[in-house]
Parts: sequence; C-alpha cells; structure tokens
Amino acid sequence: SEETGGQGFDLIVDCGQILSTSIVLRSLAFLGTWIRFQPLQLNPFESQILLVKNVCLSFVFVPTWLLVSTQIGRYLHILQELMDLIGRGELKGPEVYRRFKQEDVREAHATLSSLPV
Repeated sequence: SEETGGQGFDLIVDCGQILSTSIVLRSLAFLGTWIRFQPLQLNPFESQILLVKNVCLSFVFVPTWLLVSTQIGRYLHILQELMDLIGRGELKGPEVYRRFKQEDVREAHATLSSLPV
C-alpha cells in the first residue's frame, strides 16, 4: 500500500486470475469495495478481516449480460424500482449506530451483541 500512503485502496476490481486473496485483503482500505468476477471461498480468518475492515464484497454476475433483451428489461425494471424507492426515501441504507476506534473493537462487539435484531 505504498501507493496509497498506507491507507489501502478504496476499490479493487479482481478478475480472479492474478491477485491472491491475501494480497487483496492487505491492499483494501477500511470501508473499501472488492469486486470479483469469479467465485470465491474464504477461510474464517479472511472473513474476519473483511468484517473488521467493513469491506463491501460484490460479485459481477456475468450471465446477466448474456440474457435476451426481454430478460434484461426485467432486471432493469427491478433496478429502476429500487432506485425510485431510494429516491422517495422508502428504502434506506444502513444506519450508523455508533463509531468505534480500532482499539475499542471489544467494546464495539459487546455493544452490537446487546442490540435487538
């Protein structure tokens, strides 16, 4: 992460052929996004790193782009409906209840465990 001053990258697009999982996890910034084109299997330690860094892991579903136009229209309709809901404020993103410093992770875990789901 010399290129980022030790902060890590905000976005990594990974086709799954060159980068190893450990390199990606070390290179991602806190609240970073990791976009993959290939399936992925993580071990528990790697999953924990994703959780601690609060990384967004997304997959590109390539077969979607190969659908016939009527099927693509169905997906676009669903996406448009979601965007309309967000625009009207009927669908909200996650709310930040409280922020914690890295050294206070134990307190954070205790606090989050006590919240009703």
